[in-house]
Amino acid sequence: DLHLEVDDGLTLEQAHDMASHIERDLRKDMPDITRVNTHIESRGPGDEEERDVTAEEGGLVEAVRFVTDRLAGRGACHDVSLRRKGGRCVASLHCTFERSLSILEVHELTTRIEEQLKREIPSLTRVLVHAEPDSS
Repeated sequence: DLHLEVDDGLTLEQAHDMASHIERDLRKDMPDITRVNTHIESRGPGDEEERDVTAEEGGLVEAVRFVTDRLAGRGACHDVSLRRKGGRCVASLHCTFERSLSILEVHELTTRIEEQLKREIPSLTRVLVHAEPDSS
């Protein structure tokens, strides 16, 4: 699945054309991909710039790590970044999981992490978890 954030001012036709173009390019560059699901989302009003607030939101970064590690295991969460645009705050993080877990198990874990983070930290409007196999 591919999440595509677009400006609010685009029409459905314009956003769909962008998504179709990206899907075609992905299938062209990676022929083994047989299907791409695109989810179009609002980026929010276009007049305000999105800013990286990771450095100034140390407490929030630690809260994200704490909640994630509680669910995924101590030290699993790393590379947390926070981006803010108006009232929206998006957290992006990397999380290591046991390498023998199935994709289904990892998807269930990352979904649970995303939901729990949004529940416990209401200022997060979106959470993206990048799953990685552990190094052991």
